[in-house]
Amino acid sequence: MTQYHAPVDEVESLLNNVLDYRAHYQSLGIEFDIAPEDVATIVAEVAKFADAELAPLNKVGDKSPAQLIDGQVKTPEGFKESYRTFVEAGWPRLAQQQQHGGIQAPFSLKFIVSEFLQGANQAWCMYSTLNDGAIKVLQHFGNDHLQESYLPKLISGEWLATMCLTEPQCGSDLNLLNAKAEPRDDGSYAISGNKIFISSGKHDLSDNIVHLVLARLPDAPPGTAGISLFLVPAQLEDDNGGMRDNAIDCLSVESKMGLKGSATCALSFNAAKGWLIGKPHRGLRAMFVFINKSRLSVAQQAQAQTQAAFQASLHYAQERVAGKPAASASTSATTIVHHPNIQHMLLFQQAISTAARGLLTWLAMQADLVDYGNPDQQQLGAVRLSLLTPVAKGFGSEIAFEAIDHGIQIFGGHGYTADYELEQRLRDVRITRIYEGTSAIQSLDLLQRKVSGPDYDTLQAFCQLILDWCRNTESKCSEGTKEMLALLERQVSNWLTVSDLLVQHSQENRPLLETAANDYMMMSGYIVYGYFLLQHWHHIGEEESTSIAACVRYYFDRVLPRADYHHALLKDAKRHEYNIVWSDH
Repeated sequence: MTQYHAPVDEVESLLNNVLDYRAHYQSLGIEFDIAPEDVATIVAEVAKFADAELAPLNKVGDKSPAQLIDGQVKTPEGFKESYRTFVEAGWPRLAQQQQHGGIQAPFSLKFIVSEFLQGANQAWCMYSTLNDGAIKVLQHFGNDHLQESYLPKLISGEWLATMCLTEPQCGSDLNLLNAKAEPRDDGSYAISGNKIFISSGKHDLSDNIVHLVLARLPDAPPGTAGISLFLVPAQLEDDNGGMRDNAIDCLSVESKMGLKGSATCALSFNAAKGWLIGKPHRGLRAMFVFINKSRLSVAQQAQAQTQAAFQASLHYAQERVAGKPAASASTSATTIVHHPNIQHMLLFQQAISTAARGLLTWLAMQADLVDYGNPDQQQLGAVRLSLLTPVAKGFGSEIAFEAIDHGIQIFGGHGYTADYELEQRLRDVRITRIYEGTSAIQSLDLLQRKVSGPDYDTLQAFCQLILDWCRNTESKCSEGTKEMLALLERQVSNWLTVSDLLVQHSQENRPLLETAANDYMMMSGYIVYGYFLLQHWHHIGEEESTSIAACVRYYFDRVLPRADYHHALLKDAKRHEYNIVWSDH
């Protein structure tokens, strides 16, 4: 069995040769605690931690899941110790505000190296990934007391955070949310209600868990307009300066398809003490700061798992001897890496991982503009993130599952057994298509809320960015690249045309967007990935003999044409509305 190794060379090639990351870093106009020349050191050190500490625990967490014992949750063996090492090394403080103990650096730097952690052990990462979103919420909406009391320990990693939205009767439809918040005389609130599917809702990695909880005040209007956000810690400070339990019970740890090392909990809040974050009835506005941050992390989980699956699949194919391709001059069996169908599946995996990494790193750089840019840069970064985050998360998680499933096929019967890592990675990555908004929700967000709303101009500007790059590149590239540039330009033209068509139809037939949304997201994703993949190859030199050259050609020959299928359906979307009524019982 192969063990994951952080793809340091691939990441450094992207940063240095494609995205000119050093220039981006210097353009942000702030003196960070980490200089641009230190980026390579950070990348290397986090890679070492991921390889040495987390990768060996990936299978451990799957075989020995988190357990609820006498009201307490015990994480898999080694998780607690590796998290302590992570905190002592100072990694949680990276890219956080100096004011509360952080190490100031661009968000993109932390995001870049997070791939290594996610690829090594997605379940372990679930305990710490949510801290970034919680910190952002408190920085934007928390009062001085909450910031001073909670930010230092969240930033240091001493305490960890959760996001508590889902209830037994209420998943994505938050109109049905029932949790209550009753005002107390001391300015705090008594939070009551049950929450389910809470990642890291209870565990033994940190001394305290800071829950961000959606609930309704007594005077709340109905629907999502009546939802407020509260900070509810698992531990409260007592009169003697010690800590005591808040009124929160862990009812169960879910038995899941994958991510077994991650404690996904059902929690009961029994008049637990909490504090309002932001304004009453405006909780969703604050929570979406958390959610949008988390969606990029989920997209990265999918990309990192694809990269890990590619590594394992390639290693297996290079060692497994079976049959011989027809073109082979050998009279004996060869390793399966020489078989065309195996090569195609490997190229698919490599193309998807490479394209996704390019898109996600570029989006993280847009987040840097939001954090540190001038007003125009902040606006540009914000609208690009708004438009493309649902593509990165929705399309990215869908296509990653397919890529990892190819790994099962490459391994053959061994891929279906627990002896190898592919079946676990397929189970683990499956959740990325569900949490932080299902793929259907991402599709509707992209087409209904963004393209048919405030981000239509952003779509046109992004498409023009691609077209301008294609035209500027045409004069300085090979003939093979020119053919791919022409294909990409045609797909972008289709994207613009069908977007105009759907927006026009939506004025008279709003339900049409629901019918078209999934195809629209998939078409968008194939085109966006094509752009970042072709850009990557061009900038590293277009060497024909490299594996990246083969994977780019494979993508443009066999994967990008899938966009034509979705385009055909979108042009005739009205025809694909099926007037069927299912019985309610």
